[in-house]
Amino acid sequence: MFSRFLAPLVGLASMAFLGLAFWPELVGLSRTWPWAGIVALRGSAVIVALLLAIGLLLLGRLGRPIRTLTKPVGFWLVVFIAASGWVLYDRGLGFDNGSTTASASNAQPGDVTVLSWNTMGDKPAALAIANLALENQANVVVLVETSAETAHNVALIIGQGGIPVTEHAIAFDSDYIAHSTVILIADSLGEYEIDDSVGNTAISPSIIAVPVSGQGPTLVAAHAVSPNALSMGLWRSDLNWLKAACERDNVILAGDLNATVDNLSGMTTPGTTGTQLGSCVDAALTTKNAGVGTWPSWVPAWLGAPIDHVMASPSWTVSAFRVLTDVDTGGADHRPVVSTLTRTP
Repeated sequence: MFSRFLAPLVGLASMAFLGLAFWPELVGLSRTWPWAGIVALRGSAVIVALLLAIGLLLLGRLGRPIRTLTKPVGFWLVVFIAASGWVLYDRGLGFDNGSTTASASNAQPGDVTVLSWNTMGDKPAALAIANLALENQANVVVLVETSAETAHNVALIIGQGGIPVTEHAIAFDSDYIAHSTVILIADSLGEYEIDDSVGNTAISPSIIAVPVSGQGPTLVAAHAVSPNALSMGLWRSDLNWLKAACERDNVILAGDLNATVDNLSGMTTPGTTGTQLGSCVDAALTTKNAGVGTWPSWVPAWLGAPIDHVMASPSWTVSAFRVLTDVDTGGADHRPVVSTLTRTP
């Protein structure tokens, strides 16, 4: 009798909790702890929900009173699993669709190919980073949590490989590599300088590089602080700063945002359509790769969080995007991403 009275309440509570876990942006909680972290790991949340549903199914075998309570929870878990699975499939899990392979063979004259990698404090060797850039013929390389020394060695190897680049680096702390960001820009794109007139992200630096001639895209190497219960305010501030950077004309942004497209809900410039941050379009979402996790690299990609991005203003069209899953043993906890962008006619 008591279980029959509680069952509707348990059902409503589980519906509310799982509804928030599935779509926190509906009530403006996608950048609020803990919902920001839960929704970022949709694939992992599906596995947890599946295990809970199986556990409740077994628990219900102990008797009818218990089964009366577990049934409504199990029902909403199944709904959550199905809905989350559909979202992941709809956003794309990196299946070959003809537009997902970013490589030198796809790039055309005038295209910009961007490689971005959070190296977790120089964990991959400079040679490995440089070879990856050369394999993909990247003319912009964003290296987050990477020392200037390693980036310099990467630049030398890339230059010897036929793509001379210029290094631009910012470090907030010379002793802690996580507070360092570097962008390597091919000399073929022209001369660039750092725009330091607009401040920066809070804990780890980002870089805004602008063409000296005024011709060419503004390049943003992005790194937002990792969100946790104590850093949510700083994280939201970083994302707002990056949103402002993405509201510039003719901009390409790449790096570790520590945010998925769910977390960026509501951060578009008013009057724009199909954008995810400011006036920028997310390359992964455009090419059906936004369900492929980039962190952590030691779990299958579909279980991870797609928090590393390449984005561009409408003056660029995304020709290709790929999460590179074949370097998971390189030591970094993030997977690199590479995207080719073509100037919109």
